[in-house]
Amino acid sequence: MSTSVSQTTTLKNEVDLQPSPIISCHNLVKVYGEKDNVVTVLSNISFNIYPGEFTAIVGPSGSGKTTLMNILGALDSPTSGSYMLDSKIVSSLKDDELADIRNTKIGFVFQSFNLLPRTTVERNVRLPMIYSTNIAIKDRKNKILAAILAAGLEESKLYNKSNQLSGGQMQRVAIARALVNDPSIILADEPTGNLDQTTGKIVIDTFRQLNQQGRTIILITHDLNVAYHAQRIIHIEDGKIIADELNHKNSIREKSKNEIS
Repeated sequence: MSTSVSQTTTLKNEVDLQPSPIISCHNLVKVYGEKDNVVTVLSNISFNIYPGEFTAIVGPSGSGKTTLMNILGALDSPTSGSYMLDSKIVSSLKDDELADIRNTKIGFVFQSFNLLPRTTVERNVRLPMIYSTNIAIKDRKNKILAAILAAGLEESKLYNKSNQLSGGQMQRVAIARALVNDPSIILADEPTGNLDQTTGKIVIDTFRQLNQQGRTIILITHDLNVAYHAQRIIHIEDGKIIADELNHKNSIREKSKNEIS
């Protein structure tokens, strides 16, 4: 059966409308050791993540999820396979290009906060700007304040020192620090791991709000209850993806929330 010109045009337009993945992994393998002491941490990991997705990568301790996070964050390289970020092959980039990606393209949030001790919130959030040439000096104070507010922290905390903050407040400072250079991707490693359940929910709600603003969120966790807040869940065990699914529970939760409001 022949295809009409109009059908061909329609199909082409539909393909053109599909966004390119912001992250594309193909057959990633990570091996440590040599000869008789080889340990395969990741085995043939393949997936795409598209702009604006909220994806959770979930797995037990030792599953390889932290190694995968390090590769996605351009902190480590795979032994084989390809990792493309914004259509660029990451393994082909120079050290200064990788550093620029880590400073401007990806914002990192870690379980242990990694704040400078006995240092103000303002100075902690300002830290990534030291390595950035994209933000004028005169604009930095406004960017810091905007990041703090976006992370759900009050302006009154701006000059509090890190040791004067609660765990939830410290994590929100870490989120603000990740946001200050306006990255398109937020990569969060067990961000609720050191928090109680109520404070953890506040932090997760912050990620949801950032995602609704258009940011791509990748959440690494061992806790399926935390993962259920994402739109998509990638399950990893023993270095392999065992499931990659849309999270219908998240859709139900969003629908109920909207109906109530």
